[in-house]
Amino acid sequence: MTSALFVTGASGYVGRYLMRRLAERQSRIVCLGRSQTALASTIDDPSKIQIVVGDLTTPESYEDHLADCQTVIHLAAITGKAPAKEYFRVNS
Repeated sequence: MTSALFVTGASGYVGRYLMRRLAERQSRIVCLGRSQTALASTIDDPSKIQIVVGDLTTPESYEDHLADCQTVIHLAAITGKAPAKEYFRVNS
């Protein structure tokens, strides 16, 4: 089995554009997200992606999926009007 690419934040603003480009070149992409629906709409060929619904701050929700991944592209972050404590918890 070929090594996969693990992407967080694939359904976000930057992630959506990156996923389209990656899908043209990468045979296996594993995406971590909070919603399967949002992730499935990021590329034209959903057969290339494996969607892992989980929480970035709960590694046990996705750690098994990292075993076959050689590279991680980490784009997930909290933005907007979140309290400072929430920024630190999610973004660090």
